[in-house]
Amino acid sequence: MSRYINNQALIKAFKLMYTSRILDNKMMGVLKQGKAYFHMGASGHESVQAAAALLLNLKKDWIYPYYRDTVLCLGLQMSPQNILRGFLATKNDPSSGGRQLPNHYGYKASNIVSSSSSVGTQYLQAVGTALANKKISRSSGQSSITIVCGGEGSTSQGEFYEAINWATVDKLPIVFLVQDNQYAISVPSNVQKPNGDVSAFGKMYSNLKAYNINGCNFLQSYKYMSLAFEHARLCEPIIINSQVVRIADHSSSDDQTKYRDLQDLKNIAKRDPLYTLKKYIISESISKKNELNQIQEEITENLENDIRCILNESNPEPKSIMKYIYSENNSKNTTIGHFDDKDDNNEYVFIDAVNKALREEMEINQNIYVFGEDVAGEKGGVFKATRDLTTLYGHKRCFNTQLAEASIVGVAIGMAVRGLKPVIEIQFGDYIWPAMIQIRNELSTMRYRSNNNFSCPLVIRTPIGGYIHGGLCHSQNIEAFFAHIPGIKIVEPSNALDAYNLLRVSINCDDPVLFLEHKFLYRQKIASSTLESYNVNELGKACVKKSGNDLTIISYGYLIYKTMNAVSNIEKKYNVKIEVIDLISIQPIDWKTIFKSIQKTNKCLIIHEDHKFMGLGAELSAEISNKCFDYLDAPIQRHAGLNVHIPYNAVLEDLALPQISSIEKSIETILLY
Repeated sequence: MSRYINNQALIKAFKLMYTSRILDNKMMGVLKQGKAYFHMGASGHESVQAAAALLLNLKKDWIYPYYRDTVLCLGLQMSPQNILRGFLATKNDPSSGGRQLPNHYGYKASNIVSSSSSVGTQYLQAVGTALANKKISRSSGQSSITIVCGGEGSTSQGEFYEAINWATVDKLPIVFLVQDNQYAISVPSNVQKPNGDVSAFGKMYSNLKAYNINGCNFLQSYKYMSLAFEHARLCEPIIINSQVVRIADHSSSDDQTKYRDLQDLKNIAKRDPLYTLKKYIISESISKKNELNQIQEEITENLENDIRCILNESNPEPKSIMKYIYSENNSKNTTIGHFDDKDDNNEYVFIDAVNKALREEMEINQNIYVFGEDVAGEKGGVFKATRDLTTLYGHKRCFNTQLAEASIVGVAIGMAVRGLKPVIEIQFGDYIWPAMIQIRNELSTMRYRSNNNFSCPLVIRTPIGGYIHGGLCHSQNIEAFFAHIPGIKIVEPSNALDAYNLLRVSINCDDPVLFLEHKFLYRQKIASSTLESYNVNELGKACVKKSGNDLTIISYGYLIYKTMNAVSNIEKKYNVKIEVIDLISIQPIDWKTIFKSIQKTNKCLIIHEDHKFMGLGAELSAEISNKCFDYLDAPIQRHAGLNVHIPYNAVLEDLALPQISSIEKSIETILLY
């Protein structure tokens, strides 16, 4: 790759930079007319972006942009018209179909991955795509790289350092382009990091190249971006700290005169990259001033015409608001059938059924990758769910990660975007919280925010639940938190057969799935089963564990067994028949089965291990009351854990969580109402 640029490329760079600058100016004009709501400009960042755009391998390399990357996107064939469509949130906006703020770029045709508003989350996802590129290149001979962009403020996020750490450990083909305009909104660089230079961190990592460059100088930017891509294609990760300027306010909602003095603003004008490049082109007789002025006039006129046309384009159709929360490919919500193992009549405990499902799916699908903390090698996970997978499929497909949950999920998102199928393990559900922003703002939104252009179907396996003397941070139930999030599916099987079937379903699902495994059940005889027949083979289906006419009880997870014991005792005592539903699928919920049962029994008790306050039972109660009110002969009752952290002491733990005796009392109360 040449580090020297020809005259034709210089003119192309000038056109890209000027187009972006006029877009900024014109969009602010439209906004001031009240025809738009928000804008974030690229003015002052143009040179280094233009250099990167000219050097990237279109449709082969992968790009994770941030909101100032207008020139980069223009240079990768995202047209000015499409930039305007995003600004005006029209139906034909290719980035999001009007679902996201302006400047949240995404363009599938050029591998520009949909960006969100979260600061710094893109770094780990880019590492995931770079990891996928490296794994794919081993078998295909391709040599794709990933570039991820952000402002200097984003480098204060912990996920930035997690991304650097992973990239250097695995020697990934990735470029971190930091566009340092000296201000994170109003906070100056020297408050963000020592000496205000993120490239200094390159000295801390033996496998990391780092350069601090003048990002306002196009020739220097081109030279170092060329060098950066050379390093990346050799699987040498690199940081480019590009010193740029922010000519305008942070956004249309900002006023930088409140925190920048007049002299500072005058100095910015002197470093204007567009002015600098134009001056260089004229001084080197590459083009005459009047020729460049003619180019500028043509670009301005075209953009004015584009704005007039796009202002008249349609808004997104109201009926489209619910589209693409989940995949519309329903054929991927069920398994393709049992693995060919007809002679296996063994009885499996829960954890072995999970392991069997992983082994069989990895055998079928070479794109499945299992990773997390302690999952590889002879250890095979702290509960042995992944034992033998490294032996069978190698460290390439079952590998350990850093002890960093945000990294595990963020990297998985990037791999899934690239087309691989990550099945990741979060060692305990209690420690999923560092990954919350990746799950809530990234994983769950990717399909919706990109208007179905990008998706990240993956599986997050994690053990949950109490009754094991695990204390505050090894006993949590997390389903209610995540059930509130559109865009992910959640299951919690209660036995080995359901675990086996539904893990295979989840792996083949076209959406992200949170697969909850109650760790008390892992090796319990009560949850063991042969795997000869299907019980539930579809996400969103509950199972009627026991039929009855006098009361419907809804539960899930380990509490199904305590519930069944309590029901057996009560039925003998009162000569009644109670129907028990194992919910299994928490998102989506099988309302049809629930409503049918309540219309028969006319009474409902909901039992779950999680805290009663704001637990899943509250939502179940509300919906049942709304849809089955006329059938109810008694108020819906809930029996759940106390609103307290789970203590380690056995006596206190028993008090905090539902027990057979306490369940019996709740059943008696509603039966006798």
